[in-house]
Amino acid sequence: MQLVVTSRARQGLPLSGLRVRNELIEIDSAALRFDLDESRELLTGATDLQLEDEEVVDLEESTDGWVAALQLASLALREHRDPRAAIRHLSGRHRAIGEYLAENVLDTLEPDLLDFLLATSITERTCAALATALTGRGHTQTVLEDIEARNLFLTRLDEDGQWFRYHHLFAEFLRRRLERDDPERLIGLHLTAARWFLGQHLLSPAVDHFLAAGSDDDAIDAVEHEAIPLLERSQMSTLLGLAAKLPGTSSARRLRLQTALAWAHAVLHHRAAAAEALGNIAATLPSASADEADIRAEAALIQATVNAFDDRLDGMDAAVEACSARSDRLRPWVVCGTADVASFRSIHRFDFADARRWQQWVRPYHRRSSGPFSVIYGYCLDGLAAREQLDLDGAEASFRHAMQLATERGEELSYGSRLTGALLGDLLYEQGNLAEAERFLDQSYSLGAEGGTVDFMLSTYVVGARLKHRLGRYDAAAERLNEGEQLARTLHLPRLSAHLVNERIRLGIGSGYFSPDSFPRQLSQEPQDGISRVTTEIAEESVIRLLVAGSPGARTQACDRARVLAESIDATQRPRASLYAGVLLTECLATAGSSREAERVVLPLLEQCAGVRIVQPLLDAGSALRALLHRLAQEGSAHALSPATALYLDRLLESPYHPPG
Repeated sequence: MQLVVTSRARQGLPLSGLRVRNELIEIDSAALRFDLDESRELLTGATDLQLEDEEVVDLEESTDGWVAALQLASLALREHRDPRAAIRHLSGRHRAIGEYLAENVLDTLEPDLLDFLLATSITERTCAALATALTGRGHTQTVLEDIEARNLFLTRLDEDGQWFRYHHLFAEFLRRRLERDDPERLIGLHLTAARWFLGQHLLSPAVDHFLAAGSDDDAIDAVEHEAIPLLERSQMSTLLGLAAKLPGTSSARRLRLQTALAWAHAVLHHRAAAAEALGNIAATLPSASADEADIRAEAALIQATVNAFDDRLDGMDAAVEACSARSDRLRPWVVCGTADVASFRSIHRFDFADARRWQQWVRPYHRRSSGPFSVIYGYCLDGLAAREQLDLDGAEASFRHAMQLATERGEELSYGSRLTGALLGDLLYEQGNLAEAERFLDQSYSLGAEGGTVDFMLSTYVVGARLKHRLGRYDAAAERLNEGEQLARTLHLPRLSAHLVNERIRLGIGSGYFSPDSFPRQLSQEPQDGISRVTTEIAEESVIRLLVAGSPGARTQACDRARVLAESIDATQRPRASLYAGVLLTECLATAGSSREAERVVLPLLEQCAGVRIVQPLLDAGSALRALLHRLAQEGSAHALSPATALYLDRLLESPYHPPG
């Protein structure tokens, strides 16, 4: 015998035994829910409604496939001149939906259960503990499961049945009734929910409920209290999202909040928003207060950080001096930021040892920080300085430690890990570890304009494009260059732009737009800071690369200019830059046929590269240099190569050759 039972509730039926014996077919609310095709057929097949596919999708999502709501919506839409507007505003407040729910659901419920539904409907999701706080009742897990079993529009969100969610049309209807019948209770429930979420460190819903209760100050207090910890956990976007919910006039007068927002905007390269927050700080700053000097010092450091992201060194000396003098008074985050700005300044004055000394000085404050972000940045800067010294073991150790800090909370793709991945991927590429380099550089690529200072962006876009080209992914290489150039233009970053142009010329991607006349005629001898100096040197390298690809006379000019460039870089002060300039000179000499001079220049470079175990500077050079290296390998004994260098050269030449352009 076959028996068909229909019911809203499952209580009292021997379902488990039937289920074990495979004698039960269950058609529950999930199975009855209409999918997209069924919704389309209901809405357009049996009526005269002419709906676009996008409108059907929106309606199916807003009703969650609930058939009664779809039918009621179709009746309402036939009377509406603008179906899309009607779909957008469809909610539990709709009269027809409200009448249906009142007549077919609420009027059949016991008063206690209805009261429970009303109280727990105000949150987007609920659990037993939250329901207890809102209703004052015990055994709320049992009540929630009973509501679910009775198909009262409650769905569990996890396998364990810890969290539940009401159908949003049902929840909106309940909230509307509560708002109409007992508005004072609704405010109290929102405050209770806000405090419960805050106690669970669920900040976003806590803020939402404080605001819904009209308690703006409590919402601002909650965000302000958690602002610095969010920064230190590299959750800048979370902080900015929370702040965007707050009333602007009231939050603009909160010094701690505006300071945190200024930091967040500074490190995400939001120049205008950082300036606005700094303006709010200046307007609110109490004069002659005990903390005034500390706040001014921190504001100056934030502005120096904005300048660092703009690739400028302005204001750094005064900010570093003011904050380092107050290191015993300022928060660890600020002291770590002071060391980071100081290291950035020293790197771009080519004082790499000083940059690393600042990171040694700040280590005790690292241990006192409540989150890893400022520490991650510090290790990245230490690694950058070590790399410029050709201390590649030290650089890799710093980058790896930064990556460990960024991922130790189980967040493999956190902001800090993707930021660190740019520099670590660059270093790994230089060492010839292409697969791991690509993984890290691809992750950093997702950061876009929020991808750190220019030093990080150079790795993401320039080295990322070079790696893609080497792997034969030419379209991906061109895409990296195009997006990098768009960023350089939008953010006004000349150093990034110069490197990207140089990479185009190196790889032969869109290089036909450039000629030697596109650049300054000679390497500038005017006094420059390190950032301007490097920008000028890269422009000069671009000219040299264009010349060496030209006529014999142009190649001679390329050699002359490459010599001047190499001689202008102090090898003691800037070991890595000197090595790369030497490789460029060797490439020019070999291409121009000046073999003896090319050999004389490249031999010490081989020793250097072998000593620090990097291969890409030589592998990325042109075919003329490759031929020179083959000849040196064949004549190894004649050139007195050390055994280690000879072995390095043999392994280097075993690598597949991919012409750069």
